[in-house]
Amino acid sequence: MKAIHRIAFGFVMVGLALRVHADPEAGRAPQIQSFRITSKAGKQSMTVIRDKARAAELGLEGYGKPCVNNVASPRWTASMGSEILAVFDCPAANDGGADSIIARFEKGDAEAPTCFGRISLMRDSSSYYYGQIRSIQARSLPDRSFMLAISMSGGDAGANWESHAFVHIDQSCRPTLLAQYRAGMAHHETEDDVCSGTHLKYQFISDSVVSLNRFRVTRCKGLDPVLDGRESTQQLDLQELLRNPKLRIAKP
Repeated sequence: MKAIHRIAFGFVMVGLALRVHADPEAGRAPQIQSFRITSKAGKQSMTVIRDKARAAELGLEGYGKPCVNNVASPRWTASMGSEILAVFDCPAANDGGADSIIARFEKGDAEAPTCFGRISLMRDSSSYYYGQIRSIQARSLPDRSFMLAISMSGGDAGANWESHAFVHIDQSCRPTLLAQYRAGMAHHETEDDVCSGTHLKYQFISDSVVSLNRFRVTRCKGLDPVLDGRESTQQLDLQELLRNPKLRIAKP
Protein backbone atom coordinates (compact mmCIF):
# COMPACT_ATOMS: atom_id res chain seq x y z
CA MET A 1 0.00 0.00 0.00
CA LYS A 2 2.89 2.38 0.77
CA ALA A 3 4.38 1.66 -2.64
CA ILE A 4 1.11 2.56 -4.34
CA HIS A 5 0.93 5.80 -2.36
CA ARG A 6 4.51 6.70 -3.41
CA ILE A 7 3.63 6.09 -7.06
CA ALA A 8 0.48 8.18 -6.75
CA PHE A 9 2.41 11.00 -5.08
CA GLY A 10 4.91 10.86 -7.94
CA PHE A 11 2.06 11.38 -10.40
CA VAL A 12 0.98 14.39 -8.32
CA MET A 13 4.43 15.97 -8.59
CA VAL A 14 4.60 15.39 -12.34
CA GLY A 15 1.10 16.82 -12.70
CA LEU A 16 2.03 19.99 -10.85
CA ALA A 17 4.97 20.49 -13.19
CA LEU A 18 2.95 19.94 -16.39
CA ARG A 19 -0.32 21.73 -15.85
CA VAL A 20 -1.34 24.08 -18.61
CA HIS A 21 -2.44 22.83 -22.02
CA ALA A 22 -3.67 25.30 -24.67
CA ASP A 23 -6.30 24.39 -27.24
CA PRO A 24 -4.65 25.14 -30.64
CA GLU A 25 -8.05 25.90 -32.16
CA ALA A 26 -8.72 28.62 -29.62
CA GLY A 27 -5.55 30.70 -30.01
CA ARG A 28 -2.77 31.70 -27.63
CA ALA A 29 -3.60 32.35 -23.98
CA PRO A 30 -1.45 33.97 -21.28
CA GLN A 31 -0.03 32.00 -18.41
CA ILE A 32 -2.62 31.54 -15.69
CA GLN A 33 -1.39 31.22 -12.11
CA SER A 34 -2.70 29.10 -9.25
CA PHE A 35 -5.53 30.39 -7.08
CA ARG A 36 -6.70 29.85 -3.53
CA ILE A 37 -10.34 28.79 -3.28
CA THR A 38 -11.96 30.09 -0.09
CA SER A 39 -15.46 30.17 1.33
CA LYS A 40 -16.97 32.81 3.61
CA ALA A 41 -20.63 32.95 4.61
CA GLY A 42 -21.41 30.40 1.93
CA LYS A 43 -19.82 32.45 -0.86
CA GLN A 44 -16.74 31.11 -2.61
CA SER A 45 -13.95 33.26 -4.01
CA MET A 46 -10.73 32.84 -6.02
CA THR A 47 -7.57 34.71 -4.99
CA VAL A 48 -4.45 34.57 -7.14
CA ILE A 49 -1.20 33.20 -5.64
CA ARG A 50 1.57 35.11 -7.41
CA ASP A 51 4.48 33.25 -5.81
CA LYS A 52 4.80 29.99 -7.79
CA ALA A 53 6.95 28.30 -5.17
CA ARG A 54 4.46 29.17 -2.45
CA ALA A 55 1.58 27.97 -4.64
CA ALA A 56 3.30 24.60 -5.13
CA GLU A 57 3.98 24.32 -1.39
CA LEU A 58 0.39 25.12 -0.45
CA GLY A 59 -0.86 22.81 -3.17
CA LEU A 60 1.03 19.83 -1.78
CA GLU A 61 -0.20 20.65 1.72
CA GLY A 62 -3.73 20.36 0.35
CA TYR A 63 -3.24 16.87 -1.07
CA GLY A 64 -6.21 14.65 -0.26
CA LYS A 65 -8.25 17.53 1.18
CA PRO A 66 -11.48 19.12 -0.15
CA CYS A 67 -11.36 21.76 -2.86
CA VAL A 68 -12.71 24.58 -0.68
CA ASN A 69 -10.00 26.33 1.35
CA ASN A 70 -7.41 24.75 -0.90
CA VAL A 71 -5.34 25.55 -3.99
CA ALA A 72 -6.55 25.17 -7.58
CA SER A 73 -3.96 24.93 -10.35
CA PRO A 74 -4.53 25.52 -14.09
CA ARG A 75 -5.04 22.45 -16.22
CA TRP A 76 -5.97 24.22 -19.51
CA THR A 77 -6.31 27.77 -20.82
CA ALA A 78 -7.45 29.19 -24.14
CA SER A 79 -8.18 32.57 -25.71
CA MET A 80 -11.83 32.77 -26.72
CA GLY A 81 -12.50 36.12 -28.41
CA SER A 82 -11.99 38.88 -25.85
CA GLU A 83 -11.84 36.42 -22.95
CA ILE A 84 -9.64 33.75 -21.43
CA LEU A 85 -11.33 30.47 -20.54
CA ALA A 86 -9.50 28.36 -17.97
CA VAL A 87 -10.04 25.03 -16.26
CA PHE A 88 -8.34 24.24 -12.93
CA ASP A 89 -7.75 21.08 -10.92
CA CYS A 90 -9.00 21.50 -7.36
CA PRO A 91 -7.28 20.44 -5.19
CA ALA A 92 -4.10 21.14 -7.14
CA ALA A 93 -2.31 18.10 -5.72
CA ASN A 94 -4.30 14.96 -6.42
CA ASP A 95 -3.96 11.46 -7.82
CA GLY A 96 -7.24 11.63 -9.71
CA GLY A 97 -10.80 12.57 -8.99
CA ALA A 98 -10.19 16.29 -8.48
CA ASP A 99 -13.03 18.72 -9.03
CA SER A 100 -12.75 21.09 -11.99
CA ILE A 101 -12.98 24.85 -11.56
CA ILE A 102 -14.03 26.59 -14.78
CA ALA A 103 -13.33 30.33 -14.87
CA ARG A 104 -13.60 33.22 -17.29
CA PHE A 105 -11.13 36.13 -17.40
CA GLU A 106 -10.93 39.35 -19.36
CA LYS A 107 -7.84 39.28 -21.55
CA GLY A 108 -6.33 42.27 -19.77
CA ASP A 109 -6.63 40.73 -16.30
CA ALA A 110 -5.61 37.11 -15.77
CA GLU A 111 -5.46 37.53 -11.99
CA ALA A 112 -9.15 38.13 -11.24
CA PRO A 113 -11.81 35.95 -12.87
CA THR A 114 -15.04 37.59 -13.94
CA CYS A 115 -16.79 34.42 -12.74
CA PHE A 116 -16.11 30.78 -11.93
CA GLY A 117 -17.99 27.56 -11.28
CA ARG A 118 -17.18 24.07 -10.02
CA ILE A 119 -18.05 20.67 -11.48
CA SER A 120 -17.20 17.08 -10.51
CA LEU A 121 -16.53 14.80 -13.46
CA MET A 122 -14.61 11.98 -11.76
CA ARG A 123 -16.39 11.71 -8.42
CA ASP A 124 -17.05 7.94 -8.62
CA SER A 125 -13.63 6.53 -7.67
CA SER A 126 -14.68 3.00 -8.63
CA SER A 127 -15.11 4.08 -12.27
CA TYR A 128 -12.73 7.03 -12.57
CA TYR A 129 -9.72 5.88 -10.55
CA TYR A 130 -6.38 7.70 -10.93
CA GLY A 131 -7.91 9.99 -13.54
CA GLN A 132 -6.78 13.26 -15.09
CA ILE A 133 -8.10 15.63 -17.74
CA ARG A 134 -6.33 14.78 -20.99
CA SER A 135 -7.65 17.44 -23.39
CA ILE A 136 -10.39 20.03 -23.83
CA GLN A 137 -12.06 21.48 -26.90
CA ALA A 138 -14.19 24.60 -26.58
CA ARG A 139 -16.82 26.10 -28.86
CA SER A 140 -18.15 29.64 -28.42
CA LEU A 141 -21.88 30.25 -28.89
CA PRO A 142 -23.64 33.51 -29.97
CA ASP A 143 -24.95 34.18 -26.44
CA ARG A 144 -21.36 34.24 -25.05
CA SER A 145 -21.72 30.81 -23.48
CA PHE A 146 -19.43 27.87 -24.28
CA MET A 147 -19.70 24.19 -25.08
CA LEU A 148 -16.79 22.14 -23.76
CA ALA A 149 -15.74 18.62 -24.70
CA ILE A 150 -13.54 17.37 -21.85
CA SER A 151 -11.56 14.15 -22.35
CA MET A 152 -10.27 12.27 -19.30
CA SER A 153 -8.33 9.07 -18.80
CA GLY A 154 -6.79 6.98 -16.05
CA GLY A 155 -6.05 3.45 -14.97
CA ASP A 156 -4.18 1.11 -12.69
CA ALA A 157 -2.68 -2.37 -12.87
CA GLY A 158 -3.44 -3.03 -16.54
CA ALA A 159 -6.99 -1.66 -16.50
CA ASN A 160 -7.40 1.67 -18.31
CA TRP A 161 -10.43 3.89 -18.80
CA GLU A 162 -11.33 6.97 -20.81
CA SER A 163 -14.25 9.34 -20.59
CA HIS A 164 -15.67 12.21 -22.64
CA ALA A 165 -17.87 14.79 -20.93
CA PHE A 166 -19.82 17.51 -22.73
CA VAL A 167 -20.41 20.59 -20.58
CA HIS A 168 -22.18 23.91 -21.12
CA ILE A 169 -20.80 27.05 -19.43
CA ASP A 170 -23.13 30.04 -19.27
CA GLN A 171 -22.24 33.74 -18.99
CA SER A 172 -22.02 33.39 -15.19
CA CYS A 173 -19.73 30.33 -15.37
CA ARG A 174 -22.50 28.00 -14.23
CA PRO A 175 -21.54 24.55 -15.57
CA THR A 176 -24.14 22.04 -16.76
CA LEU A 177 -23.13 18.46 -17.50
CA LEU A 178 -25.01 17.49 -20.66
CA ALA A 179 -23.57 14.05 -21.36
CA GLN A 180 -20.72 11.86 -20.19
CA TYR A 181 -19.54 8.53 -21.56
CA ARG A 182 -16.95 6.06 -20.36
CA ALA A 183 -15.06 3.20 -22.00
CA GLY A 184 -12.58 0.73 -20.55
CA MET A 185 -9.75 -1.47 -21.74
CA ALA A 186 -7.83 -4.25 -20.01
CA HIS A 187 -4.28 -5.32 -20.89
CA HIS A 188 -2.85 -8.79 -20.54
CA GLU A 189 -0.84 -9.26 -17.34
CA THR A 190 2.45 -9.87 -19.15
CA GLU A 191 1.88 -8.72 -22.75
CA ASP A 192 1.01 -5.05 -23.28
CA ASP A 193 -0.10 -5.55 -26.88
CA VAL A 194 -2.78 -8.06 -25.84
CA CYS A 195 -5.88 -6.20 -24.70
CA SER A 196 -9.65 -6.00 -24.98
CA GLY A 197 -12.41 -3.51 -24.36
CA THR A 198 -13.86 -0.40 -26.01
CA HIS A 199 -12.58 2.98 -27.21
CA LEU A 200 -14.42 6.29 -27.73
CA LYS A 201 -13.91 9.03 -30.31
CA TYR A 202 -15.86 12.25 -30.75
CA GLN A 203 -15.93 15.06 -33.30
CA PHE A 204 -17.67 18.43 -33.36
CA ILE A 205 -19.93 18.64 -36.42
CA SER A 206 -20.94 22.18 -35.49
CA ASP A 207 -20.51 24.39 -32.42
CA SER A 208 -23.26 22.48 -30.61
CA VAL A 209 -23.53 19.10 -32.38
CA VAL A 210 -21.16 16.21 -31.67
CA SER A 211 -20.68 12.84 -33.31
CA LEU A 212 -19.65 10.09 -30.87
CA ASN A 213 -18.31 6.69 -31.98
CA ARG A 214 -17.63 3.62 -29.85
CA PHE A 215 -15.12 1.07 -31.19
CA ARG A 216 -14.43 -2.51 -30.21
CA VAL A 217 -10.86 -3.30 -29.18
CA THR A 218 -9.45 -6.83 -29.28
CA ARG A 219 -5.74 -6.05 -29.59
CA CYS A 220 -3.22 -3.25 -29.03
CA LYS A 221 -0.09 -1.86 -30.62
CA GLY A 222 2.07 -1.32 -27.62
CA LEU A 223 -0.27 0.43 -25.20
CA ASP A 224 -2.41 1.99 -27.95
CA PRO A 225 -5.67 0.29 -28.97
CA VAL A 226 -6.20 -1.08 -32.47
CA LEU A 227 -9.77 -0.28 -33.46
CA ASP A 228 -11.15 -3.50 -34.93
CA GLY A 229 -14.70 -2.34 -35.59
CA ARG A 230 -17.21 0.38 -34.78
CA GLU A 231 -19.82 -0.82 -32.31
CA SER A 232 -22.05 2.23 -32.40
CA THR A 233 -22.33 5.83 -33.50
CA GLN A 234 -24.62 8.59 -32.34
CA GLN A 235 -25.13 12.29 -32.81
CA LEU A 236 -25.58 14.57 -29.80
CA ASP A 237 -27.40 17.89 -30.11
CA LEU A 238 -25.91 19.64 -27.09
CA GLN A 239 -28.34 22.55 -27.30
CA GLU A 240 -31.25 20.12 -27.13
CA LEU A 241 -29.70 18.44 -24.07
CA LEU A 242 -29.33 21.87 -22.47
CA ARG A 243 -32.98 22.70 -23.09
CA ASN A 244 -34.30 19.32 -21.93
CA PRO A 245 -32.70 17.91 -18.75
CA LYS A 246 -34.54 14.60 -19.19
CA LEU A 247 -32.43 13.86 -22.28
CA ARG A 248 -29.07 14.27 -20.56
CA ILE A 249 -26.81 11.23 -20.36
CA ALA A 250 -24.30 10.11 -17.73
CA LYS A 251 -22.89 6.61 -18.14
CA PRO A 252 -20.14 5.63 -15.67
